[in-house]
Amino acid sequence: MYYDWWPLSGNMEYLHKLLIAAPALLVLAGAALEWIFCTFLYVKRVRRWSWWLAAAPGVVIAAALIGFVFPRPSFDDARPQFEQIAQDIIDRPGSTRSNLDIDGIDIASVGRRSDGGVYFVDADNSVASKTGWIYSPERKPDDNGRVFIALTDIGGGWYEFEYGT
Repeated sequence: MYYDWWPLSGNMEYLHKLLIAAPALLVLAGAALEWIFCTFLYVKRVRRWSWWLAAAPGVVIAAALIGFVFPRPSFDDARPQFEQIAQDIIDRPGSTRSNLDIDGIDIASVGRRSDGGVYFVDADNSVASKTGWIYSPERKPDDNGRVFIALTDIGGGWYEFEYGT
């Protein structure tokens, strides 16, 4: 499950996923119960079944299947493009890029910071924090003492980050 917008952003823990998923599942269960009740009353009253009654659950099931068949793009899938852009930024000091779509991942900005890391700031951020990836093969990034909420080494000189704004 991926929700990278308010009220929760970045790498969601189990409790945060539950905070979003539980109310959504309760609403879906309520709608399903209402559909079952109304369908039962209709069939009892008319004494026949209509295939139109299956339209609502059919749409819900189709939407769920589409979500599973076409998952959100991942950083690992787009890593070669990220590395190419990072190398371009390193080769051209002072250069930046903004509003990029890297293999389905929206990036608000890319630039080299004072710690030498190339920061890819995700465009899907909350009001209170920024998330993204840092390419820093030489050392662990610190961005002039900025306190990261989360900084995870994902290998190959890459870090996933979240920091407060």
